[in-house]
Amino acid sequence: MELRRSSKPKKAWSIWPFFWFTVVLLAKFIFARYLLFSQVNLLQGLWLEIGYILLVIGGIALLRWRPLKWSLFLIVNVLLSTFLFAVVIYYNYYGYIVTYHALSQLNQVGAVGDSVSSLIDPLYYVLFLDFLLLPLVVIGVRVFKKGPAVSPAPASRLFWLVPLLGFIVIASNMVMHYGDPIADTAVAAEKKGLVTYEILAFADGGAELAVSIQNKEDLLQAVQDVKDPNGEFAANTLPPNERQLFGAAEGRNIFVIQLEAFQNFAIGLEVDGKPITPVLNDLIKDSYYFSEFYQLVGQGNTSDAEFLLNTSFYPPAFKAASEYYSNKDLPSLPKLLEQQQGYQTMTFHANDVSFWSRDQMYPALGFDQYYDIDFFGEEDVIGIGPSDDVLYSKAVPEFAQKAESGEPIYANLITLSSHHPFRIPQSKNPLEMPEEIQGTIVEDYLQSLHYTDQMVGKFIQLLKDEGLWDNSMLVLYGDHFGLQQKAIEPEDIDAIDHVLGRPYTDVDRFNIPLIMSIPGVTDGGKQIEQTGGQIDIYPTIANLAGLNTEQQVLFGQDLLNTSSNLIGMRYYMPVGSFLNEDIMFRPLEGFSDGEAYSLETTEELDEFSQYKDDYERILKLMQLSDAYVDSLPEKF
Repeated sequence: MELRRSSKPKKAWSIWPFFWFTVVLLAKFIFARYLLFSQVNLLQGLWLEIGYILLVIGGIALLRWRPLKWSLFLIVNVLLSTFLFAVVIYYNYYGYIVTYHALSQLNQVGAVGDSVSSLIDPLYYVLFLDFLLLPLVVIGVRVFKKGPAVSPAPASRLFWLVPLLGFIVIASNMVMHYGDPIADTAVAAEKKGLVTYEILAFADGGAELAVSIQNKEDLLQAVQDVKDPNGEFAANTLPPNERQLFGAAEGRNIFVIQLEAFQNFAIGLEVDGKPITPVLNDLIKDSYYFSEFYQLVGQGNTSDAEFLLNTSFYPPAFKAASEYYSNKDLPSLPKLLEQQQGYQTMTFHANDVSFWSRDQMYPALGFDQYYDIDFFGEEDVIGIGPSDDVLYSKAVPEFAQKAESGEPIYANLITLSSHHPFRIPQSKNPLEMPEEIQGTIVEDYLQSLHYTDQMVGKFIQLLKDEGLWDNSMLVLYGDHFGLQQKAIEPEDIDAIDHVLGRPYTDVDRFNIPLIMSIPGVTDGGKQIEQTGGQIDIYPTIANLAGLNTEQQVLFGQDLLNTSSNLIGMRYYMPVGSFLNEDIMFRPLEGFSDGEAYSLETTEELDEFSQYKDDYERILKLMQLSDAYVDSLPEKF
């Protein structure tokens, strides 16, 4: 008697893909949570993440057309795997759980491809391991005799309860966590679930601002009340005759160099007796050097630093300022210099001007001209663009030509050569580094800063050769950190600890230099330990340039005329993070469970309750900044 297989598809086959993809995706979520949070509460992870898998995979399993069913299973798998991959990479460099706001900027990745690729740990590819098993799955499928293209529904007629259960789990989590303010994005994602966190972040992103702007006068007073509640250091409202150094650089050319990924610990640092920044060390001797100065950038990083410099507004919390505010008629330093003193204004960035929508931001900031890769060309490329040597060699002749008009120049120059991953060619005469740090990213980073320093020396010499130096003011500052603890290997941490002679902390990471040099005025030099941030550069330059800022809404302080300061960060640290004269503070869920670090010693403090008022003030100040910029008219 001949035995034949039934042509009827087995009911087991209709349910099997559901179990396969459910287990695989759940394993990926648990693995991603381990990579992000270092430890995993398995039951918590299952509860928080399984609802979406049951809803989507269970819903697909109900479909009867087998080709469509398998296609959707695979598409969902690819999308979720890629999402988790991106979240892990982003967090390990930025310390922030990426949201749709940042993911919407993936078109920017191509310009920094080498930097991104260097952040990928091979362990992350485990998230795609199941795709290697796909051929085995296909072979397994062929064990079953092929049936019709339309397969029966899953074995149980009650299977529709599976996606319903997923929906109930999701709804429960949403209700539980909606409106639950958790400052630290990692803590929020861990407690709410990765997908729930993303959905709630999207919902919060559409919320209306909590502060309304009635009129400019009320806003000026509100900002001053928040910054200076006791009326002790109203620096920006002091009359000119009571300000130190008011107009000390009036009428001079103002050159502002934004140093890529330049951290303050490199200033004065020697490795094996060799100075990393000999040029800046000498420049500081005849400059004002602000040693307690910090980055405040958001998602836009370098472009956000440009925004902070020229507006004294905080960048938005989860979006690049250049993307979000470029449609606004922005009050700015370039506009004020041109209106009050007839300055020519220009900016130089040896990259594609469309990167981070600078082609929209520069006109919004009021620059007369911008110079990008079309001007600089493709010679002597280091990393993502032409070298700092090319930047300065081509910019200074432009300054000399512009100066012939007799009108003063305000120019921003954005360096690139010290961009991550910090690979300076051997042809640039790098320093010989000690064996203890050779082969680490710390060595590469210090080499890139050394090259950047050398090129600053060349820029100064070029200005002197053109006869521009003596009638100029030079401002240099770092745009953001270079070394991030989460993004480097243990041996790199050991290397930077070795270089510093102590543990490397977040205080070190966010501390960047600010140097202001005015020949004939700052001779002899002065180190200023007043806490400041990038939001304070505009008010400080305005004071030195002799600008009237009484009717300007400035969220920063003139650092030469204040005895206290409060500045905030809300991207690389949670919303509500701040620095004052004493501490750097970061909340976790809120203030009470936060962490405070001494700016003097960089050590963590056990007691910080006396600073709660500063926490509430910085939240209010950032709300005011957001509301004010949002209220500005759109440019025509």
